Amino acid sequence: MDFPSAAIRARATGQRVEVTAERSESSTTWVNPDGSVTTEQFAAPVQFKNDKGEWASFNTDLVEKADGSLAPASVPEGVVLAGEVNGTDAQPAEVASLSGGAADSQIAVTWPDTLGAPRVEGSTATYAKAWPGIDLRVTATRDGFEQSFIIADRTAAEAMARIITIKTEAIIWKTKSDHVGIEIVVDL
Repeated sequence: MDFPSAAIRARATGQRVEVTAERSESSTTWVNPDGSVTTEQFAAPVQFKNDKGEWASFNTDLVEKADGSLAPASVPEGVVLAGEVNGTDAQPAEVASLSGGAADSQIAVTWPDTLGAPRVEGSTATYAKAWPGIDLRVTATRDGFEQSFIIADRTAAEAMARIITIKTEAIIWKTKSDHVGIEIVVDL
């Protein structure tokens, strides 16, 4: 809806009306019944255009898919978390993956062992006892996922000796010399 149409409808109904022609990922604009205009601006995206070209609000709450995997209810990229994980050292299984984007690439966190079905709370899946005394937590975000470990005690932390494998296509890994960490560079 454009400004003139929104102004007429707002005046006629006595309620504010959104100017949908002005909507963006991080703002909405409204015409108030008195003819004034209100724009709500957000620091980060709160909505996106879905596959049908319609605006949709982000919803990272995890829902179970038909195959038993988990996915955020409404995000633009292909985030998938495993319902259960059955990996081995020779063939690690994906715990979480993100696919899509301009390069149609994929990145995944894999696990070289078995993990039972996670406990799901909102946008977070917690895989209990990934190692003795250590849980693996994966949280869906608007643009991917984050993973972390919940360590019950110092003994468990000291026993943590495995390495998480990250499987990727079209990404170059570089170490950063000025601090500890890695830099991910998409190779298009």
